[in-house]
Amino acid sequence: MNQYLLFFIGMALMVMAPGPDFMNVVGQSLRGSFRNGLLSAVGVGAGSCVHVIAAILGLSAILLSSALTYEAVRWAGAAYLILLGIRSLFSRSSGESTNVSDHALSNRPINRAFRKGFLVNVLNPKAAITFMAFMPQFVHPEKGQVWLQFLMLGVITIVFACGWFCSVAAAVHFAGSKIRENRTLWQIQEKVTGCILVVLGLRLALEKRAQ
Repeated sequence: MNQYLLFFIGMALMVMAPGPDFMNVVGQSLRGSFRNGLLSAVGVGAGSCVHVIAAILGLSAILLSSALTYEAVRWAGAAYLILLGIRSLFSRSSGESTNVSDHALSNRPINRAFRKGFLVNVLNPKAAITFMAFMPQFVHPEKGQVWLQFLMLGVITIVFACGWFCSVAAAVHFAGSKIRENRTLWQIQEKVTGCILVVLGLRLALEKRAQ
């Protein structure tokens, strides 16, 4: 099998696997306007840019080799996911109005959606590990500049990730119109999303450092 086809298949499976990025885009698409969902997806792509640049500069290797650096990033990422989950869990009280019309949702700050998508991705050390452990298998010094090969594979990954998460944002937002119109379903969605984000944060906090 062609190595680039193999890379694309493996990369696509990793990007599409449900995780913090996926849940954040889903939550933003349901709670905000369609534009919020897209900006959250673009934020994931921007976070991936950081990981690609870090891989090219060798910073991901430092993350993998330094226990202190890895733990700092891991705990920061876990804390941020748990914070997002708690905010989702307690975003609405039983007596609070649940008017979630498209006009009201569209007035929410859009820069916040981008920032959340960016931070959730950047603060996930497993994303850096993925770039550093997976991509080098398809980089061959005898074929030219290593940094240029890294950059090419990174651009492919970023473009695919943005396309995938934008598709997720569109599908969830438009399919979620019924949820936003129903008070009970809306509250259930908020609680379920919050619980999943908290669980993902706890899982990141409790898992052992990759060897």
